[in-house]
Amino acid sequence: MRKRKNLNKKNENYTTNNSSIVTRSVAKGVIVLVFLLLLGQSTYFLVRVVKEIKETNKLVSNNVSDTLKKLAYISNAKTVSKSSEKALSSAIVKTVVAKNAKSSKMTLPENKHKIISKNLPFKFDPNLSTMSELIRLGFSPKQAAVILRWREAGGSFHSKEDFKKMYVVSDSVYERLEPYIIIMPNSSDIVDVNSADSARLVSIRGIGPYYAKAILKYRGEIGYYAKKEQLMEIYGINQDVYDKIQAYIKVSTPSDSIKKLHYNIFNFSLEKLAANPYIGSYSARGIDRYRRTVKDSSKFTINGLLKNGVITQDQAQKLKYYSK
Repeated sequence: MRKRKNLNKKNENYTTNNSSIVTRSVAKGVIVLVFLLLLGQSTYFLVRVVKEIKETNKLVSNNVSDTLKKLAYISNAKTVSKSSEKALSSAIVKTVVAKNAKSSKMTLPENKHKIISKNLPFKFDPNLSTMSELIRLGFSPKQAAVILRWREAGGSFHSKEDFKKMYVVSDSVYERLEPYIIIMPNSSDIVDVNSADSARLVSIRGIGPYYAKAILKYRGEIGYYAKKEQLMEIYGINQDVYDKIQAYIKVSTPSDSIKKLHYNIFNFSLEKLAANPYIGSYSARGIDRYRRTVKDSSKFTINGLLKNGVITQDQAQKLKYYSK
């Protein structure tokens, strides 16, 4: 009985030992198989990388060669310096890399900048612009032709808004070009505000009956306009309104008869002095007292009134056009 038990134990130990040996052999076989698989994949990857590098170098070489030939043909040069070739090669390599990464056409950055700068706006008069200038501004040849035909038919632009009304001028194009539009008026369109009547003033774009009446009234109060900017002293004519009309107006030198009536304030009556918007009733009384003290008109000057505190610096600046 004891012998049989000992024999069974021996068989069990033998089986266990054999199982351990088999398990270790299988593990070694799996490790060897994994290693062989990794080695095969690594070899395939390396072969592929080497192949791509060779193709890239070949493409770079071909591009360098073709580009250098074109440069040599354009400039009639027989040789290209090594430094130029090196710089050019570097630029092409960057382009090739970008091409491989984005699968896009090869475009040098310099070309892109040239295309953008082509349509940079500049100051222009749509009444005078040529076909090439309109195209440089971003219009197509057909759009430019429409503008030119409209002008040839007798059309003209009197304001920026007139240009905007053209159907070939989109809102986005007008918004981009609006700061650069300059409408130069014809000489026949320019109005002299010192001699114009109400009907002539109304013909100015931006001046209606109300402003025309105000301009005539103010001209009567100050005698005449010495400069165009005085129109902004009229209520309602601000900087925006003035900017729209200033190209269509001018100020002529007043005649001797007008100057005799409105130039030398020494001879103005107290009522006329008070009615002048640059003087007013308070300063009028001070001027009247001062001229009675001076008596001699040759000594009566704007600087004298200012030094003696009769008028302010602002009044002196405005009255200098109407007295010595």
